[in-house]
Amino acid sequence: MTWIDLVKNEINSLEKKKVKIKTQLDKIRDDDSVNSFEKKVSLMAEMKAIDEAIHRFHVLIGKQDMVDE
Repeated sequence: MTWIDLVKNEINSLEKKKVKIKTQLDKIRDDDSVNSFEKKVSLMAEMKAIDEAIHRFHVLIGKQDMVDE
């Protein structure tokens, strides 16, 4: 297995995690309580971090042109 394969596997793993986070966010999207707001911000920050990591991995494998920001 090459390092490019490892990076692609990591990208896939991060994308799956992002889908799970989005599902969690969708469940509380209409709740405007204080606790829910805190959870929403936390989930959105985690999604942003995942997006940035995926972008960096695409840069590493030379496919940054395929990523939308």
